[in-house]
Amino acid sequence: MAIYRPPPSQEESNDVGKDIVVAAVEKSIGEASSPSTVPPKCKQSGGMTSQSSTPEDSRDPLIRNIYKFRLRCGEIVNHPKVQHAIIVLIVVNAIMMGIATFDFVNDDPQVDQAFEITDLVFLII
Repeated sequence: MAIYRPPPSQEESNDVGKDIVVAAVEKSIGEASSPSTVPPKCKQSGGMTSQSSTPEDSRDPLIRNIYKFRLRCGEIVNHPKVQHAIIVLIVVNAIMMGIATFDFVNDDPQVDQAFEITDLVFLII
């Protein structure tokens, strides 16, 4: 079995890279014991250094309206009643899919059509 050894030029550059990584780790360990080294601007904006920390602060009304719409959609979707309703729909759909495998559903065209329509409704939801 042959062992791959990189050419000397790569070894030298790898050693330099290792030295940089080791120095950075030692520096971060040394700074970890000191009080916060995060610049004040980063503390205020949650680590972001841009001028506008949220789209809500944007001067563009379209961006503000889209941001408000997204927040409202998130509130609706994450509401416990909506979550419970979705779970109920998933369970009902699973039961319907299980019942649809029986022969009496495929034998009767009206029942088969009712299951197809119900399946379409669940697909749309």
